Parts: sequence; structure tokens; C-alpha cells
Amino acid sequence: MRKILPIVEVEWVDTMGFPGWSQIKERKNDMEEKDLEVHVSCGYLVAKTKNYIAVAHGQHNEGKVVDSTIRIPRCAVRNVTIIRKKKKGKK
Repeated sequence: MRKILPIVEVEWVDTMGFPGWSQIKERKNDMEEKDLEVHVSCGYLVAKTKNYIAVAHGQHNEGKVVDSTIRIPRCAVRNVTIIRKKKKGKK
């Protein structure tokens, strides 16, 4: 039997940077929470640990290979929604 991974939607906050020299006061104003970039990624849940969540954008037909995996640090995760639970498929 092949293993079909659960499908999840992960809402997470991205890091941001400001190149070049600037006044500290200016940078503090830029870093208010209202300016955070929030992303939503959907895919196959490869791993879920206390430190990170790994989501793949594709899963091979036999269930042993995944494609384009991202690892999101737990401290950046705002919400995880299960779209489809893990299931076993026929080979």
C-alpha cells in the first residue's frame, strides 16, 4: 500500500530585511507588526516537529517521493489547517 500524506494549509509570517544604512528610529517604525508579510502555503505534510513544519508541493504516485519541500520554523507559524487527513491508497 502506498502512503498518502495529509494535505494542510499553513499560515506563516515571513522574515524581512532592510538593506543599507538607516536611522534606528526609521527601522523601528518599519518593523511594526502591521508590516509583517503573512503567507499561506498548501501541500503535503511531510513532517511536523516542535521546531518546524515541512510541506511538499507534490507527492509521487507511489507515496515515497515528494517534490519542492519547504521547512517553516514553528515560531513563524500562525495556523495549520488540515484539509485532508492521511490515508492509505492502493498500490
